Amino acid sequence: MTEAAERRAVDENGFTLIEVLMVILILAILAATVVFAVQDLGGETARTSCKADYKIVEAAAGAYGAQVGHYPEAGDQAADFPGGSAIPGGLTATMNGVQALFAIQTDPVTGKAVGPWLKDIPANGTHYSIDLSTDGNGTVSVDDAAGNDQPNCSGVQ
Repeated sequence: MTEAAERRAVDENGFTLIEVLMVILILAILAATVVFAVQDLGGETARTSCKADYKIVEAAAGAYGAQVGHYPEAGDQAADFPGGSAIPGGLTATMNGVQALFAIQTDPVTGKAVGPWLKDIPANGTHYSIDLSTDGNGTVSVDDAAGNDQPNCSGVQ
């Protein structure tokens, strides 16, 4: 082997610029794919969380109705947060009926204290809020962050 050929063989131990650029390009494509796939999970997570909270409020309202004899309505005891002190005057027609689920109520049959039916506030203010009617019908509704009605959490993102 000539001296020039030996030098060339020794110099070819590293990667060429083209090879390094190709590896960087492949890594960039993979990273972009992962980022776009993960970005959509935020909306799906919010919808899943909303549906779970919706079911929790629905079940709590049903338990409330079974123990108190009616769904939350104006005049029932209410609290600002789970286990909080009672709101003077109780639930009004303009309040969220969920507040009645936070409060201790009186069982109409036994006269004993019952409740609260919720231990946590079922909402995610950046994505949705859940309301329970105060008309005695137990209607649960969902609003997105902009205040628009979202039946079955369908438009929550």
